[in-house]
Amino acid sequence: MDLFLQLADTVPDALRGPWKVLYAKVLEEPELWATPQVTVDEHEAGELSPGWHINETALRKAWPRLVSSVFLC
Repeated sequence: MDLFLQLADTVPDALRGPWKVLYAKVLEEPELWATPQVTVDEHEAGELSPGWHINETALRKAWPRLVSSVFLC
């Protein structure tokens, strides 16, 4: 799961085959994503926000269900 998380958050285009299907399922579930949190001061200072990324805790909870939906067809 850790390797999938790193790839999905940084270079999702590198995922192939069933891993790409798994990523598509993750994309469909908004609760698996953490929204960027930027304060007004940070925004005005021009600091970059971390951007959208997968919520690791939520992914860990959903992981067995997601994996089984792709690999145990």
